[in-house]
Amino acid sequence: MARQDYEYVRRGTANIFCIVEPKAGRHLTYATPNRTAKQFARALRRIAQRYRSARTIHLVMDNLNTHRDRPEPELRLADPSSALSR
Repeated sequence: MARQDYEYVRRGTANIFCIVEPKAGRHLTYATPNRTAKQFARALRRIAQRYRSARTIHLVMDNLNTHRDRPEPELRLADPSSALSR
């Protein structure tokens, strides 16, 4: 029997932000074309919108540079009273 091989052709990449709420058994996923601070800020805004009534939202993140760097002023959350802004 002859050995068969294949060639993998990469057609691009994408990024997926996954927000997990384990006690409720829910998760939110957001696919983005890239992984930039701007895309991360948008994901944070979506979390804030999803949990508008929350007093506090705790984030557990890895050390990715988009998570550590200070966001540009235009990327900060629009609503300073948001649970993510505190």
